[in-house]
Amino acid sequence: MIIDFCEIFKNTIRGKFDRRRGTNVTKDLEGGAVIKKMFHSLLKEFSGNYAATEVYNDEEINDAIIRHEGDNIPGFPSVDVLIALLQPQLARINGPVMDCISDVYGYLENLAHKIIERVFYRFP
Repeated sequence: MIIDFCEIFKNTIRGKFDRRRGTNVTKDLEGGAVIKKMFHSLLKEFSGNYAATEVYNDEEINDAIIRHEGDNIPGFPSVDVLIALLQPQLARINGPVMDCISDVYGYLENLAHKIIERVFYRFP
């Protein structure tokens, strides 16, 4: 029974056909397609013509390079420059990412409950 649950759960997320599920053809998304849709909608505003450097001008980038100058190869800025410039951008998407992870967790939990009911329906 546990193996059946694990196989059905894995196959549902992967989108594989499950003959035990029946022949009902629905137009609703299931499994991995729903999760993929959640992640696509999360970062929709960051695709297309989004440029991470549009919030910085050349002077701010040069200041970050000077501020984080150290023992590095000449002509190559330190990795700390990249971290300093990316930190505000990553902080901007922190909230939406956590909401998306929570939604995916809720979906997976509901999916697991549906599969458990289907696999263990014969036991009182």
